[in-house]
This record gives sequence, C-alpha cells and structure tokens, in this order.
Amino acid sequence: MADVPRQYPHVSEITDPKAARSIRLLWDAVSAMQDRATALEATAADHTSTLTTIQSDLAATTILAQNAQPAAAKTTAPIAGGAPVGGDTPPSKSDNGQGETGCTQAGPTGHITAGTPLSATVIGQIVCGVANEFPDLFAPQPDQATLDAARACYINRVIWHLNLAGFSASHYGTDPTSAQYQFLILVTVPGEGQYAYRISNYDPTLQLETTMVFGGFTPGGQTTPDGGLADGAPCP
Repeated sequence: MADVPRQYPHVSEITDPKAARSIRLLWDAVSAMQDRATALEATAADHTSTLTTIQSDLAATTILAQNAQPAAAKTTAPIAGGAPVGGDTPPSKSDNGQGETGCTQAGPTGHITAGTPLSATVIGQIVCGVANEFPDLFAPQPDQATLDAARACYINRVIWHLNLAGFSASHYGTDPTSAQYQFLILVTVPGEGQYAYRISNYDPTLQLETTMVFGGFTPGGQTTPDGGLADGAPCP
C-alpha cells in the first residue's frame, strides 16, 4: 500500500517563512507519533492473538495432564498460579476447567462424533458449538425482550443437543421466570454425576455471549432431561 501524503493544514496561509517551517515541523512530529501509535496497535493485536492461542493450548494441556494421573492423585482444585496437583479438595468445587477447555475446542455445530466418550469437556464443546451453529442468536439485538428470547432459544437448543449426544440435560430449576432458569443448565455425565454451568452472559448489553462458568458438581446426581429445541424447530 502506498504511503499517504502527509497533510499540513493551514501552513500555506502563514506568511512568515520561519513560522511556517516551525508549524510544518510540528505537523511532522504529530504524524510521526500517529504512525508509531498505529504500529504499536498492530503489534499489540498480534501479541493478543498469540497469547489467546497459548492460553487455549495451556488449558487443554492442563486437562490432559490431570486426566492422565492415577485416580487417587487427581484433584478438582485449579492448578493455575503454581498450586500443586493432588490433594483433597472436594469434587464439588471445580471441574478442572474441562467445560471451558471444551468450549475452546468447539466445532461449527453442536453435534459430536458418534461414540465420543462423554465428559465435561464434551459439554463445553456442545455448548459453544451450538453458538457457532446459530450465529443469528448472537447478533446485536434491538431490545432486552428480544435478547431474552434469543437466550431462551439458545439454551433450549443447547439442551436438545446435549440430550441428543447422550447426556441428560435440563434447565436449572422449574420456574421459567427465575434468573437461574434463564442462565444455568444441569447436565448429567453417565457414570460421573451432575454438573451445573452458566452458559450465557449477565452483561447489561444487547448481545448474547457464551461462557462456561462451573456452578457445581453432584457425584452420582441425575438430571431429568428437558425436551429442548431441535435443529429444525423455529425459536418461539
């Protein structure tokens, strides 16, 4: 791309040659500062992208390392910040970041390969895969009511996809007017228990976002599945 010629507003109107040269030098300094700022922004964007990739890889590697331990040595305590692996932290306190890791691995849809072993990681893959499958739900909305309807449709589609994959999934609670019902889901992983997650944002904006905020784990807990909303069914 060719360099854009520098501009010297109003310099041509200055009749004193020395003053004109001084003002021209000042405009050159301003332009140089703007060029440096633009270069720094581009560099920062490159570093941000690299850091995001590294963080995703680190999260996935952490889960693989933890899952490779003998069962007696595993812990559900987060290991970020150098905390040692191992110990007696109750399982209800964390999912070891599996849901969030799964979200970073999500494909273009909420469907998984048949025969995939079910886990909290796969829950995250489905939750964020559904978001990729239905991008219209994540466009900026004109008002709060439309945003709430998009969230309800999204959560119901997530529940349907989770149940289709072999989990037992439902809303958290039975009251559709409650905040928990609008944001949280319960999912039973066969042979493990029941996980709770918040899967959408609380932010006071008019654009839906996905998230995987772990809410708790009940060993052996069972979920009565909701019907959800199938791929071919329109949002209410």
